[in-house]
Amino acid sequence: MSPTFRLVPDPAPLIEPEADLTEAEWEYLADGNEDFDREFESDGEFEGEFDDEFEEDLEDEIDEFENETDEDAERVSAALGTRPTAQEDEYQTSRRSRWTPCFTPDEVAKTVRLYEENDTAGAADPSDVRVDRASCIVMLNVGLGRLLALPTVDHPARTYQPDRMPRRPRMVRMGALSTHTVDSALNQLVRQGRATGPLRFNFVDSRGGRAGTRAPVALRGSVRAAVIRRSPTRGCWYAFGLSLVNATHSVLLLVDFTGPSRRIFWLDQNRRGLNLDVTSNLDDVITTFTKDLWRQKQEKKGIGVKTSIRLWRLRKPA
Repeated sequence: MSPTFRLVPDPAPLIEPEADLTEAEWEYLADGNEDFDREFESDGEFEGEFDDEFEEDLEDEIDEFENETDEDAERVSAALGTRPTAQEDEYQTSRRSRWTPCFTPDEVAKTVRLYEENDTAGAADPSDVRVDRASCIVMLNVGLGRLLALPTVDHPARTYQPDRMPRRPRMVRMGALSTHTVDSALNQLVRQGRATGPLRFNFVDSRGGRAGTRAPVALRGSVRAAVIRRSPTRGCWYAFGLSLVNATHSVLLLVDFTGPSRRIFWLDQNRRGLNLDVTSNLDDVITTFTKDLWRQKQEKKGIGVKTSIRLWRLRKPA
């Protein structure tokens, strides 16, 4: 089956982070006008939702390199805490009349506790292949299951590979979502009404055009600005699903706006709770991760990988 493509105009020239929102967008941020999203959605600049056929082909493409890519992403992700480190559109489907993106401190604390438990299990793992530390997509689904109160299923922390693993991994209780790719899992939530998006971002290459599979040089637009914009109400916690390097790695972003200013935290399978604060440098962390993973794949396979980014905002019944 061939993928279905849509023609999308070339993105705008690369701009400085502090200038990546238009005047109308900054006005929107100030007054909270929800109608702006619907107007912005209709201007044809972004693709909207995945075509089902395109998503199936994307999954087939990723499947070929699934094991090696997961190992590379593990190494790059594990190093994030040890070094300094788009504009937006939302496709919305809702089967309920009222949803809220505002999560409570208790809901967040229960979710964070699962990441702490995963880190404890990983640190105690006697194997050399991280059998007891959940993979990134499994850990995301574990967190989503708790945060969104989803139906849950028992699932191995990692995909069992008899020829490589000395024993079977531990079992975890995760949200009943796809483990094929982060995009598949989060698009399930969109169809349920529990997420909006995705917002799409890309890297530019050394020529200033969209990188595609060429070496990424700079992020076009700002994921950080989009996260801040979509976290407008003081007193709330916000949550975002983040897909990196064309669905190679999955991250849960939590935004704490219960204090005087927003704080953004990065959670994946290598984080112990809220120990990676990316409030000021989210775009830098994403860029570093993407460049490192692209380089590892290029060195191993002799070819580059796509470096697209997608962001979903999570929500719950009001």
